[in-house]
Amino acid sequence: MSFVGTASSQPVPFAVVRAAAADADMPAELETAGTVCNFAPAETIFGEGDPIDASYRVLSGVVRLCRLTADGRRQIAGFRLPGDLIGIEWTGAYDMTAEAVRNVTCVRYSRSRLDRLSHEKAEVRDHLLSHLCRDLRSAQEHLMTLGCQSAIERVASFLLQTARRASASDGSVIDMQLGRQDIADYLGLTLETVSRTFTELAGRGLIATPKRRHVVIRNGARLKAASLPLH
Repeated sequence: MSFVGTASSQPVPFAVVRAAAADADMPAELETAGTVCNFAPAETIFGEGDPIDASYRVLSGVVRLCRLTADGRRQIAGFRLPGDLIGIEWTGAYDMTAEAVRNVTCVRYSRSRLDRLSHEKAEVRDHLLSHLCRDLRSAQEHLMTLGCQSAIERVASFLLQTARRASASDGSVIDMQLGRQDIADYLGLTLETVSRTFTELAGRGLIATPKRRHVVIRNGARLKAASLPLH
């Protein structure tokens, strides 16, 4: 896939609605089972360790899933976009905190009703299992990133994944909707390292950053090469 192009196009949101594809296989029962709720930037949707009383489907915006370490540092385990389900684990308590990055709209499903539907309707159960498997696969890929990649490889991989998830066309300006600290906490890097890596990638002509939260991928092939370990 080529990303070469100009930076003059309208910004493409990182959280561009993938829900069109996701909703195509949404069981009809889930379309009417929940209630719509809104969350302000940085507002907590649910907290780590809280009893699971509801699950959510993201309609718009970006949700970060995170934990705090014993010494107070934040580790972001993932970001959830429109069409994604959060809080669907069956462990009795939420294993992470979910926060709105910016304004977020979700559908809230009471856990008792969702459990009942998953027992009564195979389509609902299969839909939930599909999302759980997708989340597991994403977590495994993220572990590989943290364990095997250098800083520049991590940032390059993240930018390529972002462009892919945003369905960005050649040279599109991607509105990341994420601050550099969010990216650092997700990639297991310091803020200074992330900023320095962005500057290095821009200096090599692989990306451009017309605004702080906007990124243009200038040369996708070279950026992909930068994301691969050197042998």
